[in-house]
Amino acid sequence: MDLVAGSEKSDFIPQAGDIFVWSRAPGDGHTGVVHNVDGDKITILEAIGKNGSSDEPYHINEGGYEGMHCSRTSYYRKDKKALAKHGGWKGYFRPENYTKQL
Repeated sequence: MDLVAGSEKSDFIPQAGDIFVWSRAPGDGHTGVVHNVDGDKITILEAIGKNGSSDEPYHINEGGYEGMHCSRTSYYRKDKKALAKHGGWKGYFRPENYTKQL
């Protein structure tokens, strides 16, 4: 997997299949898979822990459900605190030679 050039920036537009990563320290990080991109709204497939997401209000307002300790489809804005403005944001990764469209 390769870091997509420029994906650490808040104006980057990911594509379906990209994998986001943030990590503040060893053992403290998170990842998820981009399912859909609709303007600034990014739909993510991810597992949510005991603290929920960093942008739970937006997720709920977009029709998501409040779920902790589960896997879910989550809705976020590409340039806010659950993604590009999250502490430890690294960017989006894509498998080398990725061509399949989801």
